[in-house]
Amino acid sequence: MTDVDGDADADAEDRITFSEYESEDGEKLRIVTSENRGETAVYLGNVVVEDDILPIE
Repeated sequence: MTDVDGDADADAEDRITFSEYESEDGEKLRIVTSENRGETAVYLGNVVVEDDILPIE
């Protein structure tokens, strides 16, 4: 990372690695590791895009 703006859990000099896996039903598992600090965060869920959002009538 070369720059951080606003509230972030990372510092500008952090080296971040990502691993992402997807199940057959589209659920994603993302593993994010800060190599400098040795911290790992895991996120599980689905990606929502604009086309998935329906307007309220």
